Amino acid sequence: MNCCRDALEFGYMSSLSSVFVYGTLLPGLERSSALDGCLSCGPAIIQADLFDFGPYPGIRTGSGSVVGEVFRVNDAVLASLDLIEGYQSKAPKDSLFVRQQVSVRSLTDAGESEVFTYFAQQDGGTLIPSGDYRRHRLEAESKNQWIVSYGSNMGTKRLIRRVGELSEIDPGEVPGYELVFNKAAGKDNTAYANIRHSPDGESCPAVAYKLSPRQIDELDPYEGVATGHYLRVGVLFQSGNGGQPKFAQTYIAHPNKIVLGAPIRPDYFQHVLNGYQEYGFDESLLPKPIVH
Repeated sequence: MNCCRDALEFGYMSSLSSVFVYGTLLPGLERSSALDGCLSCGPAIIQADLFDFGPYPGIRTGSGSVVGEVFRVNDAVLASLDLIEGYQSKAPKDSLFVRQQVSVRSLTDAGESEVFTYFAQQDGGTLIPSGDYRRHRLEAESKNQWIVSYGSNMGTKRLIRRVGELSEIDPGEVPGYELVFNKAAGKDNTAYANIRHSPDGESCPAVAYKLSPRQIDELDPYEGVATGHYLRVGVLFQSGNGGQPKFAQTYIAHPNKIVLGAPIRPDYFQHVLNGYQEYGFDESLLPKPIVH
């Protein structure tokens, strides 16, 4: 994770702390304003188990994976986060959450680093199997989900062949992300499409499709979710029709599957290009492929 380098480039002090947030502090959620002005290093995962405690989630030591986002914060912001999480450094046993260091893996570049995060001290709660609080909240609100496609499944013909007829379609973009081809295909040493955090604030053209649980179950195997190729996670999506960004789900490559400099099969790249042409997206935004 090169967030420390980025912080210096943006003019931030090198003494900043890195904090992994996974609940209501995430962008777009209730307490996200506590991190206004802080540098985001993008999405990441840690090893822990995530629980729903009703008004908020919490993590406890476990073997699962928890999806969140890493921010660089100064001492004042760190102190405010301690207050929000009920952490008392001089009385940790009396704290609601305890701030501890953990190893985090970036979904941007697969890098590992040590960061702070907050562990729940309370018992109970309902386990969140996906380890993703935004996805968990979306699925609690509705069975049908907006699934964002930015790669080979963007074109309607290909997606219909895989999951059946589509009910609602919303072209737009994923703010704060850029399209890259760095996901190992796994069978011929080529690369598939992926999105990664953009520190420059770029947006990735994408299309949100309203899918039923059956359709999502049919799409997941194509994305290799069960076998650790992609993670299905919650993100903010900006509709091309305007309005406020909304939460949706998309697929981001697992850090174990990120590769650099791998070629792209022409037939695969054509699927991506078909989607851009179908929805009138700017083809110049497509990265120049390393042809296989």
